[in-house]
Amino acid sequence: LLHDRGSIEQNIDIDLARLYIASGRQTQAATLLSGISSSLDSLYLHTILGRSLGFERAVSSVRHSRSQVYQLLVESLPYSQTDEVFTAVEKERSLPFWGDLGSSSYAREAISRAAALLEQYTERPDASGDIQRIQAAIGDVLMEQMNNDSVSLQAARTGLRDTIAALHEVQSVLNTQEVVLEYFVAEQKVYVVTVRNDTAAVFTLNISAADLKTVVDTYRELLLRGKDMPGDTLWKSSARLLSCELIEPLRTRGFLKRNDHILIAPHQVTHLIPFGALPVCVPDSSEKFLLEESMVSYVPSGSFLVKSRGTPPREMHSVAAIASSELKYADEEVKGIPVAAFRKASIVQDRDLDTKELLEKLSNHDLIHIAAHARMNFMHPLYSAISFSSGRVQLYEILGRPLTASLVVLSACETGIAAGAGGEVPAGHDLVSFPRAFLTAGARAVIASLWLVEDEATATLMRTFYRHLTTSHNLQPSSALIQAQREFLSDAQRTGKKAHPFYWGAFGLVGDLR
Repeated sequence: LLHDRGSIEQNIDIDLARLYIASGRQTQAATLLSGISSSLDSLYLHTILGRSLGFERAVSSVRHSRSQVYQLLVESLPYSQTDEVFTAVEKERSLPFWGDLGSSSYAREAISRAAALLEQYTERPDASGDIQRIQAAIGDVLMEQMNNDSVSLQAARTGLRDTIAALHEVQSVLNTQEVVLEYFVAEQKVYVVTVRNDTAAVFTLNISAADLKTVVDTYRELLLRGKDMPGDTLWKSSARLLSCELIEPLRTRGFLKRNDHILIAPHQVTHLIPFGALPVCVPDSSEKFLLEESMVSYVPSGSFLVKSRGTPPREMHSVAAIASSELKYADEEVKGIPVAAFRKASIVQDRDLDTKELLEKLSNHDLIHIAAHARMNFMHPLYSAISFSSGRVQLYEILGRPLTASLVVLSACETGIAAGAGGEVPAGHDLVSFPRAFLTAGARAVIASLWLVEDEATATLMRTFYRHLTTSHNLQPSSALIQAQREFLSDAQRTGKKAHPFYWGAFGLVGDLR
């Protein structure tokens, strides 16, 4: 009842803020919306850490309202107030996800237990007689969380304040060749905050939010035709449009330079764009792709970058690689990893271990490579799974297992797609995806794919990636991946085989290892 009453009051305030914006009273709107956003942040934290077990509850009306409020807040702030706009964009995507807060480890364990119980019930047709037992067990888990509610909520509020980096803090960790592009897709407009070490600015892009989604959907549909029609070129017009709308305006304003390392912080539908595989929007570019003249990688947010670079980098002395026996080239792929370059190596076939043993294998290695099938469950994201012949490893299980890995390579289909990217869930830093799960569990960076990758091409790409990673002195994994993609593209263009971006453009690195 309290929540319902609060929702009514918030809706009235949101409508009032809209009137302020429509009448040109941006300052009053921003003040009102800042207060509403703080209230919704606390309510969100209360929902996920105090009285909720599943992701579904956390993305209910609280997140819808919160997403709406932050969109209005960004719209109400003058572009000249770059620091304030950046903070609002960061706050929208920087709420803690399951397991982000060290003080709430009990919640992660409770969620894992409850998820296991629910899975046991939903997957067993004969489990109807166990309903009361399962309900009682879940009730015990709920009570455990409620008993810890006041402590965890206070810790979460403190953690949220600590996780939001100021604009100058992000600038302080960037070098002269790095630029952060933090996109923000509002109800009608698309914004981007550009951050270099010596300057920052906010831009409204010319493409509307609705048109952006249409173009991205068209591009992806046409791009995937490359598997069966590698000579198809229909994808080019939508790809060039995305490049000209999302990248080129920043280049013409001097915020992007050739040979930059572009760190993309995507938002909503921009999560689905392989930025490095977009053609450069320059008439005389001879159809060059962005990754041919710039480094491209991804970060969840600017605040993530500050936190990551505030801790010492980890050396990669050990590797664990797991190959699915269901993929034709998976065994060849993991055998192509130069294990002699590591002090410790563990290469296994998935049929040799059950899923619990597979998870154990992953826990204590610096580099983890998984060649297997994966599927995102958009209805129940925590049940998304990486499949092996011996069973499945579900996303909530990854969240519940602390990792020490510097890098996780997910050489599997659609491992980079996030629930929420397509608008079915309001966006934010807490979008559910495999990269986010591994980052939350402790990995520093994750390489993942945005579509159903082709097995043989992926094996070739990964073999080249590891060659660059292990033979080039101090080469970062993001650079090694880009070098591998450039080499694959160059060879494909020379031979006339598999030059279509479907074969080489799906993979990107999320995170930071500098």
